[in-house]
Amino acid sequence: MKGEVANKQLAAYPDIKPLITELSVDEALIEATQVVKDMQWEYINLDYEQGIIEAYDTSKLFGFIDDIIIRVRPDGSGSRVDIRSSSRVGKGDLGKNAERIAKFIRSFRT
Repeated sequence: MKGEVANKQLAAYPDIKPLITELSVDEALIEATQVVKDMQWEYINLDYEQGIIEAYDTSKLFGFIDDIIIRVRPDGSGSRVDIRSSSRVGKGDLGKNAERIAKFIRSFRT
């Protein structure tokens, strides 16, 4: 079942995958922090030691809150940036979380 969901997500959102960059973990965390700031998300937690950034975004229309977690890990001589976005309420998001992730990936300067 788990693989089935992953396959459906990949088919629906082929551009959403971990970001592999030549930046060091520290550089990638700095860049991710800047993207979060540029996107006007609100920080919940910045844990550079663990390579974690937690934030949230509030929808402009209804005020729904979506949580965002960014994790940066070493990958070869660079780093790997994973991002998740999840709605706090409701079952569907009409693609908003995927759109948010894709925008983050496009905005990240490798």
